Amino acid sequence: MLCPICRNESRRFGFARSGSQRYRCDACAKTFTDESTRVFDRRRVDPAKMNLVKMTPAQKSGLTVETWSLQRLLAEAAKV
Repeated sequence: MLCPICRNESRRFGFARSGSQRYRCDACAKTFTDESTRVFDRRRVDPAKMNLVKMTPAQKSGLTVETWSLQRLLAEAAKV
C-alpha cells in the first residue's frame, strides 16, 4: 500500500475502531485507512446536499441576489 501523502511504502498498522485496516507510512510515519475497507460513515453528508446547504436562499429559489434582496426589503418595509 502506498502512502497517500508521500507515495512511499507503508505497513499494516492495526485496525480503526470502525474495523477498517489502518496503515502507517515507513517514511513520514503518518497513519491512514484503506479507502476500499473504510466503512461508510453515516454522519457524512451527501455532496449534493452539502452544495444545497451552501447555496444562498436566492440561488435556491432561482432568483438573482439583487432581485431576492429587493423582494426581502420590500417585504420588510410592508411589515412596518
